[in-house]
Amino acid sequence: METTSAQPADSASCRDLLRDVAEGRPGAERALVDRFKSHVRRLLARTLGPGPDVDDRLQEVLMRVFARLHRVEPPEALPGFVTQVTIFVAREELRRRRRARWLSFFASDDLAAMGGGAEDLSEDVRAFYRALSKVSDEAHLLVTLRHVEGMSLGEIAEHLSISLATVKRHLARAESDVLEKLGIEDTSTAPWMRGAFR
Repeated sequence: METTSAQPADSASCRDLLRDVAEGRPGAERALVDRFKSHVRRLLARTLGPGPDVDDRLQEVLMRVFARLHRVEPPEALPGFVTQVTIFVAREELRRRRRARWLSFFASDDLAAMGGGAEDLSEDVRAFYRALSKVSDEAHLLVTLRHVEGMSLGEIAEHLSISLATVKRHLARAESDVLEKLGIEDTSTAPWMRGAFR
Protein backbone atom coordinates (compact mmCIF):
# COMPACT_ATOMS: atom_id res chain seq x y z
CA MET A 1 0.00 0.00 0.00
CA GLU A 2 1.35 3.40 -0.90
CA THR A 3 2.55 5.85 1.68
CA THR A 4 0.51 8.87 2.58
CA SER A 5 2.96 11.72 2.96
CA ALA A 6 2.24 14.70 0.75
CA GLN A 7 5.98 14.82 0.09
CA PRO A 8 8.96 14.14 2.31
CA ALA A 9 9.36 16.97 4.79
CA ASP A 10 12.37 18.88 3.46
CA SER A 11 12.83 21.64 6.03
CA ALA A 12 14.71 23.93 3.63
CA SER A 13 12.12 23.76 0.85
CA CYS A 14 9.23 24.05 3.31
CA ARG A 15 10.88 27.04 4.95
CA ASP A 16 11.43 28.70 1.56
CA LEU A 17 7.86 28.00 0.50
CA LEU A 18 6.37 29.41 3.70
CA ARG A 19 8.61 32.50 3.51
CA ASP A 20 7.75 33.13 -0.15
CA VAL A 21 4.02 32.91 0.53
CA ALA A 22 4.29 35.15 3.60
CA GLU A 23 6.23 37.75 1.58
CA GLY A 24 3.76 37.61 -1.29
CA ARG A 25 6.31 36.57 -3.89
CA PRO A 26 4.88 35.95 -7.37
CA GLY A 27 4.01 32.31 -7.96
CA ALA A 28 4.49 31.30 -4.32
CA GLU A 29 0.84 30.45 -3.66
CA ARG A 30 0.66 28.51 -6.94
CA ALA A 31 3.79 26.57 -5.94
CA LEU A 32 2.20 25.58 -2.64
CA VAL A 33 -1.02 24.48 -4.36
CA ASP A 34 0.94 22.48 -6.94
CA ARG A 35 2.91 20.73 -4.23
CA PHE A 36 -0.10 19.54 -2.23
CA LYS A 37 -3.15 19.52 -4.51
CA SER A 38 -2.90 15.92 -5.73
CA HIS A 39 -2.27 14.65 -2.19
CA VAL A 40 -5.29 16.53 -0.82
CA ARG A 41 -7.58 15.41 -3.66
CA ARG A 42 -6.53 11.77 -3.28
CA LEU A 43 -7.00 11.79 0.48
CA LEU A 44 -10.43 13.40 0.16
CA ALA A 45 -11.56 10.95 -2.54
CA ARG A 46 -10.38 7.98 -0.50
CA THR A 47 -11.90 9.07 2.78
CA LEU A 48 -15.17 10.38 1.37
CA GLY A 49 -15.59 7.93 -1.48
CA PRO A 50 -16.26 9.04 -5.03
CA GLY A 51 -18.59 11.96 -5.33
CA PRO A 52 -19.10 15.33 -6.98
CA ASP A 53 -18.03 17.38 -3.95
CA VAL A 54 -14.38 16.33 -3.74
CA ASP A 55 -13.20 19.38 -5.69
CA ASP A 56 -15.33 21.68 -3.51
CA ARG A 57 -13.77 20.20 -0.39
CA LEU A 58 -10.34 20.54 -2.04
CA GLN A 59 -10.92 24.28 -2.37
CA GLU A 60 -12.05 24.43 1.26
CA VAL A 61 -8.86 22.68 2.39
CA LEU A 62 -6.63 25.04 0.41
CA MET A 63 -8.42 28.12 1.75
CA ARG A 64 -7.98 26.90 5.32
CA VAL A 65 -4.34 26.03 4.74
CA PHE A 66 -3.57 29.52 3.44
CA ALA A 67 -5.52 31.14 6.27
CA ARG A 68 -3.47 29.25 8.87
CA LEU A 69 -0.01 29.05 7.32
CA HIS A 70 1.32 31.42 9.98
CA ARG A 71 0.71 28.66 12.55
CA VAL A 72 3.06 26.16 10.90
CA GLU A 73 6.16 25.67 13.01
CA PRO A 74 8.67 24.19 12.39
CA PRO A 75 8.61 24.50 8.58
CA GLU A 76 8.97 20.75 8.01
CA ALA A 77 5.60 20.30 9.73
CA LEU A 78 3.92 21.76 6.62
CA PRO A 79 3.04 18.41 4.92
CA GLY A 80 1.54 17.04 8.13
CA PHE A 81 -0.37 20.28 8.66
CA VAL A 82 -1.91 20.03 5.18
CA THR A 83 -2.89 16.41 5.84
CA GLN A 84 -4.44 17.33 9.18
CA VAL A 85 -6.51 20.13 7.64
CA THR A 86 -7.65 17.74 4.89
CA ILE A 87 -8.77 15.13 7.41
CA PHE A 88 -10.62 17.77 9.42
CA VAL A 89 -12.49 18.94 6.30
CA ALA A 90 -13.29 15.32 5.37
CA ARG A 91 -14.69 14.71 8.85
CA GLU A 92 -16.89 17.82 8.55
CA GLU A 93 -18.18 16.62 5.18
CA LEU A 94 -19.04 13.19 6.60
CA ARG A 95 -20.98 14.87 9.40
CA ARG A 96 -22.77 17.13 6.93
CA ARG A 97 -23.75 14.14 4.82
CA ARG A 98 -24.92 12.26 7.87
CA ARG A 99 -27.08 15.16 9.01
CA ALA A 100 -28.58 15.48 5.55
CA ARG A 101 -28.84 11.69 5.20
CA TRP A 102 -27.23 12.17 1.83
CA LEU A 103 -24.64 9.53 0.91
CA SER A 104 -24.43 8.88 -2.81
CA PHE A 105 -21.03 7.31 -3.42
CA PHE A 106 -21.90 5.35 -6.51
CA ALA A 107 -23.79 7.52 -8.98
CA SER A 108 -22.30 6.64 -12.35
CA ASP A 109 -21.02 10.16 -13.00
CA ASP A 110 -19.18 10.24 -9.67
CA LEU A 111 -16.88 7.24 -9.98
CA ALA A 112 -14.02 9.18 -11.56
CA ALA A 113 -13.31 10.82 -8.22
CA MET A 114 -11.51 7.67 -7.12
CA GLY A 115 -9.26 7.79 -10.13
CA GLY A 116 -11.15 5.71 -12.67
CA GLY A 117 -14.46 4.77 -14.22
CA ALA A 118 -16.90 2.12 -13.11
CA GLU A 119 -14.87 -0.60 -14.73
CA ASP A 120 -11.95 0.24 -12.45
CA LEU A 121 -13.84 -0.31 -9.19
CA SER A 122 -14.08 -3.86 -7.95
CA GLU A 123 -17.19 -5.14 -6.21
CA ASP A 124 -15.07 -5.29 -3.04
CA VAL A 125 -14.54 -1.53 -3.17
CA ARG A 126 -18.19 -0.82 -3.98
CA ALA A 127 -19.39 -3.01 -1.10
CA PHE A 128 -16.82 -1.41 1.20
CA TYR A 129 -18.10 2.12 0.59
CA ARG A 130 -21.70 0.99 0.90
CA ALA A 131 -20.80 -0.51 4.29
CA LEU A 132 -19.04 2.70 5.32
CA SER A 133 -22.24 4.66 4.68
CA LYS A 134 -23.84 2.61 7.48
CA VAL A 135 -21.25 3.09 10.24
CA SER A 136 -20.36 6.11 12.36
CA ASP A 137 -18.33 8.98 10.92
CA GLU A 138 -15.45 8.08 13.25
CA ALA A 139 -15.44 4.46 12.09
CA HIS A 140 -15.63 5.57 8.46
CA LEU A 141 -12.66 7.90 8.86
CA LEU A 142 -10.48 5.51 10.87
CA VAL A 143 -11.00 2.58 8.51
CA THR A 144 -10.36 4.60 5.36
CA LEU A 145 -7.26 6.30 6.76
CA ARG A 146 -5.85 2.94 7.83
CA HIS A 147 -6.89 0.60 5.04
CA VAL A 148 -7.46 2.82 2.01
CA GLU A 149 -4.95 5.61 2.53
CA GLY A 150 -2.49 3.25 4.25
CA MET A 151 -1.59 5.46 7.19
CA SER A 152 0.26 3.95 10.11
CA LEU A 153 -1.42 3.96 13.51
CA GLY A 154 1.03 6.63 14.63
CA GLU A 155 0.17 8.87 11.68
CA ILE A 156 -3.55 8.51 12.38
CA ALA A 157 -3.00 9.39 16.04
CA GLU A 158 -0.97 12.45 15.08
CA HIS A 159 -3.39 13.73 12.44
CA LEU A 160 -6.46 13.19 14.61
CA SER A 161 -4.72 14.53 17.73
CA ILE A 162 -5.56 11.45 19.81
CA SER A 163 -3.42 8.88 21.59
CA LEU A 164 -2.09 5.76 19.91
CA ALA A 165 -3.97 3.61 22.42
CA THR A 166 -7.22 5.37 21.50
CA VAL A 167 -6.57 4.81 17.80
CA LYS A 168 -5.95 1.10 18.37
CA ARG A 169 -9.07 0.68 20.49
CA HIS A 170 -11.38 2.67 18.23
CA LEU A 171 -9.97 1.21 15.02
CA ALA A 172 -10.58 -2.34 16.23
CA ARG A 173 -14.20 -1.45 16.93
CA ALA A 174 -14.51 0.40 13.61
CA GLU A 175 -13.14 -2.58 11.65
CA SER A 176 -15.58 -4.85 13.43
CA ASP A 177 -18.48 -2.55 12.58
CA VAL A 178 -17.54 -2.42 8.90
CA LEU A 179 -17.07 -6.18 8.70
CA GLU A 180 -20.47 -6.68 10.29
CA LYS A 181 -22.06 -4.44 7.65
CA LEU A 182 -20.20 -6.39 4.96
CA GLY A 183 -21.48 -9.67 6.42
CA ILE A 184 -17.93 -10.92 6.94
CA GLU A 185 -16.99 -13.02 9.96
CA ASP A 186 -13.53 -14.21 8.91
CA THR A 187 -11.27 -11.15 9.01
CA SER A 188 -8.90 -12.73 6.50
CA THR A 189 -11.56 -12.22 3.82
CA ALA A 190 -11.90 -8.48 4.48
CA PRO A 191 -11.34 -6.32 1.38
CA TRP A 192 -8.22 -4.73 2.91
CA MET A 193 -6.68 -8.14 3.58
CA ARG A 194 -7.19 -9.06 -0.09
CA GLY A 195 -5.53 -5.87 -1.31
CA ALA A 196 -8.71 -4.45 -2.81
CA PHE A 197 -7.43 -0.89 -2.50
CA ARG A 198 -3.93 -1.29 -3.86
